[in-house]
Amino acid sequence: MLKRKKKKVIIGIHGLANKPPAWLLKYWWKKSIREGLKRINKGRWMFKFKMVYWADIMYSEPLSVFPFNKKGPLYNDEPYAKSRNQAENKKIMNLKIKLLNKLEEITDKLFLKNGRFLNLDKIFEAVIKLLFRDLDEYYNKTLENGKAIKDEVRGRLAEKISRYSDYEILIIAHSMGSIISYDTLGFLIPDAKIDTFVTIGSPLGMQFVMKKILAEQGLKYTENIMLDTPENINNAWFNFADPDDKVAVIYRLGKNYKHNSRKIGPVDTVVYNDYEFNNKRNPHKSYGYLRTPELSGIINDFLSS
Repeated sequence: MLKRKKKKVIIGIHGLANKPPAWLLKYWWKKSIREGLKRINKGRWMFKFKMVYWADIMYSEPLSVFPFNKKGPLYNDEPYAKSRNQAENKKIMNLKIKLLNKLEEITDKLFLKNGRFLNLDKIFEAVIKLLFRDLDEYYNKTLENGKAIKDEVRGRLAEKISRYSDYEILIIAHSMGSIISYDTLGFLIPDAKIDTFVTIGSPLGMQFVMKKILAEQGLKYTENIMLDTPENINNAWFNFADPDDKVAVIYRLGKNYKHNSRKIGPVDTVVYNDYEFNNKRNPHKSYGYLRTPELSGIINDFLSS
């Protein structure tokens, strides 16, 4: 008797900053995924995709659907835009990778001295508040009902995963969404089963993020410490980063996250994010990551296996 093929679902979770309405963001993510599959000659129209949307927790109104008032506070200056099929010169990319690796060594030395954590807490908290408003609110703020924002956000992802517990699940987590996903899998639903975990433009390698994760576990950030890969990732964890992406500047998660009992840990891949709108490139944008050939291959393998 033939074994029945298990149903599959891709769950996406977005990152930092305000977003367009949930229905539009989901449409653009799915369109980007289709564009990438078509690029590698694996085009498919039908696949189940679900979006975990949390921008409404931190922003009272979404970005505008209509690009009329360019000076308005809700103007979306980075909507989905089709790829222009540009690619970066490999020599230039290799040089950028070497520079990033050197930068990582320097930041490690700044963060740690003689094996002891430098007293930089106030500095990094100030940087978070200045550059990453959402991250600051995630870690430090509560809602009017007294519930911590991080618990509300994690709960949305946990509920979505629980709803599709009888499916094989591929999670694609962008930017701050990778922090939310890691925290949810590790702290909230350790018994859930995730086939494949994909992080794109992730800040999980940044020392102050790692310190926050360890603090929630009752541990301290020390030299050479490695964080856990969630036990509920069953098949693979792929991490993609563009060398120009400032949010993913510490891109080698494999150096900082040890394998789980299934020998699963982050597999780091440098890619070229080709997102561009009005002749302005943003190497952190989710749409560009979602259509990279490398990620498209992972998605196709998951849907086809």
